[in-house]
Amino acid sequence: MAEEFYRKLIIKELKGGGSPEESEMVNQWINENPENRKIYQDLWTAYQLTAPDVEQFIPEKEMAWARIKSKITLPHQQGSWFLQFSKIAAAAILFFLIGIAFQQIISDAPSSDFLTNIQH
Repeated sequence: MAEEFYRKLIIKELKGGGSPEESEMVNQWINENPENRKIYQDLWTAYQLTAPDVEQFIPEKEMAWARIKSKITLPHQQGSWFLQFSKIAAAAILFFLIGIAFQQIISDAPSSDFLTNIQH
């Protein structure tokens, strides 16, 4: 009966929940008898082999976001208005030429009449 009581105290102490008085009781019990020391060592070994050694993970969100942001590269929004205008103009010209080519394909007009069709 007393052995079961001390086993519970030892397990409580190994988990870090024992009071100083309980720890003193366990130490006295261990020193009373070599068999008690053997029981303590067996429980200690079993606890070390089965206890979770990973502490509760608490993420540091700010540090993680800082690391992620440092790896992300955003495109530069710099550029002159001329460059932006020229991109729009190039797209408009491209659509215009595609439209003319499409019109030529549909109308089956000869290629020599290409410029005259544009002027009319």
